[in-house]
Amino acid sequence: PIFLAAVGPKMTETAGEVADGIFVHGLTTEKYLREVALPAMDRGLSKAGRQRSDLAVCRPLFLVTGATDGLGRALASDLAAAGADVLVHGRDEGRGRATLDEIRARTPAARVRFLRADLASLAEVRGLAAQVERETDRLDALGNNAGIGATTRGDGRREESRDGHELRFAVN
Repeated sequence: PIFLAAVGPKMTETAGEVADGIFVHGLTTEKYLREVALPAMDRGLSKAGRQRSDLAVCRPLFLVTGATDGLGRALASDLAAAGADVLVHGRDEGRGRATLDEIRARTPAARVRFLRADLASLAEVRGLAAQVERETDRLDALGNNAGIGATTRGDGRREESRDGHELRFAVN
């Protein structure tokens, strides 16, 4: 299969005419897709005597770690609002559900999903990677935002991950 990455109307039209699929920009809005990209794609398909079902339309898939709080939560929300497909990572199921609810309240058509894993555990990191591989056909961008700050329960003492590594190095 031949997939073309297209942003502007001319390249999108060309993709409709000659390609098996098109990658649209990860921050393409629904409005731009509806008003500019799809009509251009349809013109190209028409030139080639093809139908919309002959062309796969793919959006980049983002995974944002540490997305249930702070900057990660804001990034996941902004990406979803801009039209991206977003995997929202966090270590707490309740905060994950709350984050998805908040994103969907802001952007009802958001394509978001929560993935739970504690990055302080290498086994859970491997499990997260396996889940992404099993449930998606690709991962286009990774926002490494998960982290542990200096103010944790260690009171200045070394804290270790479940695997015996210094906690901040393991997670951050």
